[in-house]
Formats: sequence, C-alpha cells, structure tokens
Amino acid sequence: MTLRSRFIAAGLAALLSVPAIAAPDQALRELIEVLRAEGAISQQAYEALKRTLDAETVAPAQAPAAAPAVAVAPAQDPQVNTKGRFEVTSADGESSFRLGGRIHFDGNWFSDTNDVDFGDGTQLRRAWIDIEGRVWGDWQYKLAYNLADSGRAGFQDVYLQYSGLDRTLLRLGHFKEPLGLELLAASNNITFMERALPTVLLPSRSVGAAVYRTFDSVTATLGVFGEGIDKLSDAADSSTAGLDEGWATSGRLTFAPVRSDTQVLHFGASAGYRKANDYGGTQVGTPLRLRQRPEANVTSIRLVDTGSIAEVDDLLLWGLEAAWVNGPFSLQAEYMSMDISRDGGLPDLRFSGYYLFGSWILTGESRRYNFDRGVFTNPRVGALAGRGGIGAWELAARFSQVDLSDRVGGPGAVPGGEQSNMTLGVNWYPNDNLRFMLNWIRVLDVDRPGSIYDGAEPDIMALRGQIYW
Repeated sequence: MTLRSRFIAAGLAALLSVPAIAAPDQALRELIEVLRAEGAISQQAYEALKRTLDAETVAPAQAPAAAPAVAVAPAQDPQVNTKGRFEVTSADGESSFRLGGRIHFDGNWFSDTNDVDFGDGTQLRRAWIDIEGRVWGDWQYKLAYNLADSGRAGFQDVYLQYSGLDRTLLRLGHFKEPLGLELLAASNNITFMERALPTVLLPSRSVGAAVYRTFDSVTATLGVFGEGIDKLSDAADSSTAGLDEGWATSGRLTFAPVRSDTQVLHFGASAGYRKANDYGGTQVGTPLRLRQRPEANVTSIRLVDTGSIAEVDDLLLWGLEAAWVNGPFSLQAEYMSMDISRDGGLPDLRFSGYYLFGSWILTGESRRYNFDRGVFTNPRVGALAGRGGIGAWELAARFSQVDLSDRVGGPGAVPGGEQSNMTLGVNWYPNDNLRFMLNWIRVLDVDRPGSIYDGAEPDIMALRGQIYW
C-alpha cells in the first residue's frame, strides 16, 4: 500500500471511529467506491474500510437509532487481459472482444538444378489481423483477414458459432473443412515453415456449416460445405455466369486414449465427398488442377503439377493420422488419398501421399494438445529469453512424399509427377508469442518424365521470423 493510500485509509478509519462526527453511512460508502475506482486506495484498504463500515452499521457506538442503511453494490469494471494479447471482457463475463494477428516474414535460397532458376528472395508470407469474441455468453464469432499478397490474401476464418449445448459446438461461416491433422493446425503452430507435400490433396477453407462433438476420449465433426470465399462465382464475370457451385460433405473422428500435459497418444481418420461444379473443378471458372511447391513458398515453380484434369464429376477424399508425444519427444504421421471419378468415358484417377516427422524440444517442454479440436499447438516456453532463460529450442526432421501421376502411358493419363522431400528444422521460441525458424529442405527426387523438372533435386535454405498474438 502506498503512503497516500495509507493516509487516506487511516483518515477514513478515524472518521468511522468517532460517532459524534460520523458522516452519513450512504455518503461514506459512495466515497469509498470513488476512491477505489480512482486508484487512491488499494483493494486491501478498500476491503478493510468496507468491513469497518459494515460493523459500524450493525452496532454503532452511542449512535441514535436510525433507519437501516442501504448497501451500495461494489462497482464492476470490464476486465482487460494484456498478457500476450489484447482482450476485453465485460464485467458480467457475457461478452468479450479480442484483437489478434500474426506476421510471418520469410527468406528462401535455392541451389538451382536442371538449369532451373527457382528465384532466391524474401516475402511477407502472412500478415493477419483477426477479431474474435463472444456475445451473450454462448455465441462466439471470428473474422480473420490476410493482408499479405504472397500468401492467400483475403478473408480467412469468418464464422459464427453456438456453444450452449452440452459438449457440442455448432458453426456457420467460412472455415476449414474437418480433414486431416496438419492442415487443421494453425500456421502459427505447425512444426515446419510449410505444410507437407501431400496436403495439396485436401481442401482448406470453404463456406459451410458443421457440428463438433466431444466425448470422453473421442471427438467427431461433420459438416456440409460449398466452395471457398475466394472461389465463389462472380456475377459480373460472364465466363462463370449460370454455373452451379460445387458442394461437399466431410467429417473427422479422433481418438486420444492418453492425454496429459506431457503425454499424448492421438489417432484420427477423416473423409470427404465433393461434387465438382459445372466447370469440372472445385473453383468456379477453372477445372480441377493439383500442383505443389517444394515446401518453400517464395518460388512460383511447382515441381509436380497435374495440369487441368478433364471431365471431373466428383472426388472422394480420405486420410489417416497418428501422433505421439512423450515429454519433449513427438512423432506425427499422415496418409492422404484422392479418388477422382470422371465423365466422358475417361478412366478414374487416384492420387496419394504421406509424411512422417519427429521432433525433440531440447529445453524439455512438450508440444501441447487441444483435445476439443484434435490438433497440436506450440510448446509453452518454460524459461523466457531475456528474463533469465534461453527460451525453448526444438529440432525436427520430416520425410514427405506425394504422387500426382496416374495411368501414365495409357488413355486419359495424368503425368503430374511424384516428389519426395527431406526437411531438417530448428525452431527457437524466445517466448510464447515469438518464433524463429530455420529449415533445410532437400528434394530427394522428382519423377516426372517429359518435364524439365524430372530428376530435379534442389537444396533449399529457408528462414522465418514470426510474431503472433
């Protein structure tokens, strides 16, 4: 308690102890409330004065009988959280507002191969601003926008959800379809700078509605979707006028029989069915096309690329996932597949891929697990850098592979190519809002006969600095 607070508290206590000059009870209560609101007295002094006043009200010494005083309820102020983020919560806890964001700044350097110049450079990978919160307790909202042109610019998550049902969440808007493990994790929380090669097979965000349900060790999600905000038909574009949008249904199950702060065992499976739009794709105005960068985003070169796939009718997507965390050690793996049915007598197609990675946090922290969403997040730093510690340090290694070729040499063939990569990574977390990443990516092989990229094996050095709040 400051000297000023002690002086004021002592004066008020003395005033309360002299009945001959005692101020009216109501006025004293109001004065105490004002002093607390202005910060003139501490919470401890406020509570002590209030107890003294209450005692005087019940049994005042030598005070004439008077009508009972009407107690004034303590004023309630909004709560402001500024630890790593800016969030304001109403006094009754029914409403909140949080301002968040992320900035990812990258640099990539390539060893050119097959006389291909990949283009060294830097980019603002992501620059997000997001707003989320709740109204009337059970209703939540989120709006996120990416300002960086080098990433997927435009609206990201934009949705409204209701959480007033027991262990059940209802969501409506633009958000990620429930497919896969790594694709569902936020870009702030993935272990490597870019997601693994086979994630090209799964969609990301679409407009739709979904139900999320949790059980003791199981989560289940089921949704119905259209296409993404950036993929919807433009009424002013004559080339897409009158075309029906595609639609999809997708779902995911996870099972976590072991989960604690340092131990997690996770299994999952997801599947989706998507009906192509009238243009034969998942984006109005263009047919289906799958292509993937070499796990480095600065370059525009895709070493594997199906080109436009003709006469697509529908797609069946499915995947299996598993992860294990044991203290500072973790393993994670996924297999993904896309089956394509085509019209016009063309043969059906199948593309697939998988990855496996392991990580070791040298400073002893563990990857955290969000059971309700069935995803992993960054470790909570034990000893903050600059405050007596060195932050958290992590080593990681990943192998990934994707095959975008089918029926090569036959009718209706798609020689998109097969690629495999090895990545070694070092992550430094100075605190819970900063991360610096170093990735060395080795393209082990590209099997794409007839392409200038066939046999390409570049080495890539990638750096990232990111802040998120």
